[in-house]
Amino acid sequence: MANLYVHLNLPEGFCPRSYILEGVRVEPILKSRMAAWKRAAEHILTHASPQKLSLFLICDVYSQTSIVPDVLAPLVNFPDTLKDCSVRLNNTRDNLYSIARHAAITASYNHSTALTRPFRFLALPQELQQSILKYTDLVTPSQEVQWNPQRGFYYVYPPYKYFANEYLNGAFQACSDDHSELGCFCMLNPSVYSSRCRCWRPPQALFLVCRAMYETARVIFYSNNRVAVLPIVGLWTGRSPLLAGLEAFTFITKSLRPDTLLHLRYLELVCPPFETNDSSKPPDAASYVDWQYIIDYLKAHADLPVLTITVYMTRFELPRYYGIHNMPISREMFIDNVLAMGRDKDSTLRTYLDIVLPFRSLTSLKRFFVFIEWGGRYCLTDDQVQCKLNNHLSEAEHWLEQKVMGSEYDSKALGKTTVRPSQWLQDFNDYYSDEY
Repeated sequence: MANLYVHLNLPEGFCPRSYILEGVRVEPILKSRMAAWKRAAEHILTHASPQKLSLFLICDVYSQTSIVPDVLAPLVNFPDTLKDCSVRLNNTRDNLYSIARHAAITASYNHSTALTRPFRFLALPQELQQSILKYTDLVTPSQEVQWNPQRGFYYVYPPYKYFANEYLNGAFQACSDDHSELGCFCMLNPSVYSSRCRCWRPPQALFLVCRAMYETARVIFYSNNRVAVLPIVGLWTGRSPLLAGLEAFTFITKSLRPDTLLHLRYLELVCPPFETNDSSKPPDAASYVDWQYIIDYLKAHADLPVLTITVYMTRFELPRYYGIHNMPISREMFIDNVLAMGRDKDSTLRTYLDIVLPFRSLTSLKRFFVFIEWGGRYCLTDDQVQCKLNNHLSEAEHWLEQKVMGSEYDSKALGKTTVRPSQWLQDFNDYYSDEY
């Protein structure tokens, strides 16, 4: 026998030819079943040919995390027996990865192939260390990470529809340890360990090895990933433009060490929809002082000649939303609102200008891009109208960029049109993909 698949819990509704149905009632795993598993596992591991059998064990314990040691005990008690071992302990967000990994490696690790001494990675030249670390999870498959004050750094794995040619190393194809009808052992699940899965996982461990490794890992992480700072209120909640710099201030001045900014190469600042009626109110001096402080902080600590800063202004007015007094926003009103940007009575563009003008002091900045992402403009069925709206918004973006970088600045010549949309923006546009 070369491969063995074991399911220790089969909820009602299990279909052996397809999948375990979601949301079904799951009976607790009884002591009698655990005793049967222990006897069966000991028999199998005792008689299996060393390093010939691959075991795939699924025991989604749900809330019964106390039984995890009993589930894994046979693996720990028979070291070096298996050729390979994959373990899934839950289909939820419980982080049982470490204990699953320990048991699987113990059961399948072959001491005869181990190195007698650890490889002296830190003795390599710094350039070689960095070249090697670029092939680790320090660089995400789409070369971007997201940040907000609640979650800190996080990465949203792209949907399957985004194919490998858009990302690094053939990412986002089917996981190499997804066995279709028999079960998935992808380590995107935090309670799974598999030696076969090559999907991206958070690289915190590389930052915790030692001080020297931390410094090298920091360089790779910030110089190879686009960092998108997202609003804590999300992209569908309006907020005063006076608070546009709230998350950026926290990220730049509180979350990062000043010398870390030196390694930053691409900073993406995402603004939530602004309540533009606030722009007629007197500015809050304290808010603008904080916003200017962000700029001064970047000027003092960032490597501006190699830094790209992108500012996204988001809007969400659509027919499916309701305006003042619960009056529906028609398709015609949506188009008129977009085309009104920049007119004498329109406050939107003036609000955006107040946000970006402080960046003028970053005179040596490599690139500065402005994007106005007005939800719904990509799903208009009339191509001619959509083209008109896109051109109008592009003109507004170009005007804002030149107000910051000078009248000769041409963002298109510096690659603005080739910037791949970030994950949050793909999700934002997908939300409005229905035609109307």
